[in-house]
Amino acid sequence: MTDLGKNRTIIAYAAATAVCLIFIIFSKAEFSLDVKKLYSVTVYPFQYGTQKVFRTIADWYASISELTRLREELRQTREKLAVYENAAVEFEEIKNENKRLSELLQMQKQIEYRTVAATIVSKDPQNFYSTIIVNRGYQDGVEIGMPVIAYRDAAKGVVGKVIEVSRRYARILPITDQNCKIGAMLETTRATGILAGEQPRSLLCNLAFVDRVVPVATNESVVTSGMGGIFPKGLVIGTVSAVDRKLYGLFQSITVRPLLDFATLEDIYIILKKADTDISSILDEE
Repeated sequence: MTDLGKNRTIIAYAAATAVCLIFIIFSKAEFSLDVKKLYSVTVYPFQYGTQKVFRTIADWYASISELTRLREELRQTREKLAVYENAAVEFEEIKNENKRLSELLQMQKQIEYRTVAATIVSKDPQNFYSTIIVNRGYQDGVEIGMPVIAYRDAAKGVVGKVIEVSRRYARILPITDQNCKIGAMLETTRATGILAGEQPRSLLCNLAFVDRVVPVATNESVVTSGMGGIFPKGLVIGTVSAVDRKLYGLFQSITVRPLLDFATLEDIYIILKKADTDISSILDEE
């Protein structure tokens, strides 16, 4: 026998011996081929992994859908909140307006003159409020020359006088204008003079023709004198802010700060009192 034949015999013998040993071992271990075990070992891991991947994808998709839904609900909630906030602001504005109108009505009852309440609809701050338009006209009984007042801290302050009237609107010349002249007097000494706007670009007034020997104190009240045929007597104009006793002449120059703040003025009262045009024309000529 050649070497090749011997090797083949040895290999075959070894293989037969190995097979016998395997069967002997498996038979001793009571081994039996179980299809379920084989499935669990070979197929189940892949199936479990695939299911887990698909479950993860499904959960991710569900999370995206839930996030989209929550975003939409958040958007709708914000829109509703904006509507509620606007409604709250409007309600507060209406409440304040009702309160303001109620206060105006109560104040109007306290005025001993027949008046009509009006609201300022236009004013020109660049022209130092020389143009004041209110929403009352001749259909409400308003006429040229009628005095205009407003309230501040329960005091009736002078605004000016009506100089132009249309059907539904009227124009008011404020006391800070140089062309608005009012008969005025010092509340303490009762010394009288004529009050007008101090200068074109000023919110102060000047009380002229007060005798230079009359004592005048700073912060002293200045009221209407009732002279001039327009304003009733005793309406507050403002307070003295400065006094200039000139070295020469008969009169002193008194600067008056108006009681009313024209920058924040909203509501006024027009006194339905016809002006005495004869007296007022003479006063304007002075």
